[in-house]
Amino acid sequence: MAHIHLILMPEYRDPCMSPPLGIASLAAYLKSKGIGVTCTDFRLIIKEDSFFSDTFRGVAYVDELVDLPLTLTLVRNYRNGKPLLHGFEDALFDYIQHNSLKYHALKNGIEKTLDILKQEAKSMRKDSIFGFSVFSSNLFYTAMLSLILRLQNPNIKIIYGGPQVSLSLHTAKIALKLHLADIIVLDAGEETLLKVVKLYEQGIDPAVDGTITYHKNGSFLIKPLKALPHLNTLPDPDFSVFPIGRYSPLSLPIYASRGCIYHCSFCSYNKQTKIYRLKEYSRVVDTMERMHKEYKTIRFDFIDSALNLCPQWLEQFTEELIKRKCNFQWKGYLRPHITEELLIKLKKTGLFEVILGVESFSNQVLKKMGKRLILSDAIVKTIVLLCSADIKVNIGIIVGFPGESKSEFLYTVKRLLELEKAYPRHISINPQPFQVRVSSDCYTRYNKYGLTIKTWDAHTSKIVPETRELARKIPMAYSGNNPTNRERQDRLILMRNIIAAPQYLSESDKLFMRECLQRVSRSSLIKIDSGLGKSFHLGMAKTKKYIFPLKKLLVDEKEMVVIKQCNGDNTVEDIMDILSIMYKENRRKSFELIVRVLRYLIDSNIRIMFRNII
Repeated sequence: MAHIHLILMPEYRDPCMSPPLGIASLAAYLKSKGIGVTCTDFRLIIKEDSFFSDTFRGVAYVDELVDLPLTLTLVRNYRNGKPLLHGFEDALFDYIQHNSLKYHALKNGIEKTLDILKQEAKSMRKDSIFGFSVFSSNLFYTAMLSLILRLQNPNIKIIYGGPQVSLSLHTAKIALKLHLADIIVLDAGEETLLKVVKLYEQGIDPAVDGTITYHKNGSFLIKPLKALPHLNTLPDPDFSVFPIGRYSPLSLPIYASRGCIYHCSFCSYNKQTKIYRLKEYSRVVDTMERMHKEYKTIRFDFIDSALNLCPQWLEQFTEELIKRKCNFQWKGYLRPHITEELLIKLKKTGLFEVILGVESFSNQVLKKMGKRLILSDAIVKTIVLLCSADIKVNIGIIVGFPGESKSEFLYTVKRLLELEKAYPRHISINPQPFQVRVSSDCYTRYNKYGLTIKTWDAHTSKIVPETRELARKIPMAYSGNNPTNRERQDRLILMRNIIAAPQYLSESDKLFMRECLQRVSRSSLIKIDSGLGKSFHLGMAKTKKYIFPLKKLLVDEKEMVVIKQCNGDNTVEDIMDILSIMYKENRRKSFELIVRVLRYLIDSNIRIMFRNII
């Protein structure tokens, strides 16, 4: 039987709270067609914070091939028969100057990661076909493991797919020319990947529709996909291909559509998915019920570009949830236009959080971004409606968009502060620096936005000379005068400094924690991963690891209890004993309090995962 090993490598600052939805969807489709599938999520394995050292990584980079010098250094060493990190210091030192990264943290992290990948690759010797899901932020690690696997077995076949190689022809050509990958699968990969795996198994060149291949004469063969499958014909994602207990199965990702109908100038999602496709609303509810039955899922995270692109569909979806009396919680992205009547229904069906791509409160900036149908007043009205309905609102802001004046930026800051003050329990802000994203309008027509582009040529010609002509076409960094890169960074610092800390544990979070605790037995651990790259475990029975000293614990919405920070580590048992004495409560009650606190701290870059001890 044909078999493929699907792999996802870590991304920058990826919290890995959920299994990858894309790979789970591919695995379900391939398995339904009789293909054997093994999946590895290296985000669960690689714990070192190697790439994630500083806040402003790549703030002036074009988001396409930001790690190109490092990747080419790996390839050069592979070709010369030397250790993959031979002479890596020079490339690394040059790289950190452009990324504001910490040299030793990055160097040590890469070295430790290489050791982990070498060890893990040994268990993959039996596999002959590998598929990687590639993003701009995991390309370097993807290349590293690809070369390790080729060193182990030169006869394997490696397939690259995912948004990076679908959007960036430069990335696809580099991967093929350097023999990191044997073939590129474009766009929606289910049917194409099936054909490729079957043909590879038969020893046939799989240059089918929806692929890019490279030939010995130096030419690339690009065969676009002619048709996309209807979403209703695809099976539900199969999360059983992952060690589901190592994630948070009580909260899982889901999708109802692919694509977007809008063309925001900074975004490439519309280019990636080609056309907008919508799944039948009843099928989506069917999937939610199946996931609840199979994984005990009670929270669903919709990854769609916006759930209200078709208001009629959203209305039917909510009515179906009400009809079936589904007791779920769910969140997702919305465009900032929604009626009060529909919002009442959404709240009734369990909507607890909305992510709004606001980007700016300046109408002039919104117009420059291509958001001509959205006005600042409509955005504020939507936010007020959501907060008034006790629904959390995560506001996405793009800082330093080309043409954004200082007064326009400060106006956005002012509106955010007003909303934070009016709705301190519901508003969270997610500011991101403007980036030139591959295939977006800002990328293809950067001159229109007053940007200047610098290519990689000077940084790559000495590493792998044969890539020089291609590198001359690959954007490395951008600059502009309104605002300048320095002004953009200063604005980002200011924006992040005005973000208020969450002030309470919402009712939806309390409900979610109660549901979680009902499923936690005395033979369970709760795993907490902090943003510092450290892992801890809380155990109701026997504690195996330590928990970091806690300074503050939230008891309820009004009272804060301060626990003196000790020198060294407090065990979970110590903290539970302290709480038991302070509140004259039993260990179970104290444990529940700790879990409530940690759930509250999720917004402070801490995540919680429930799993049974094996």
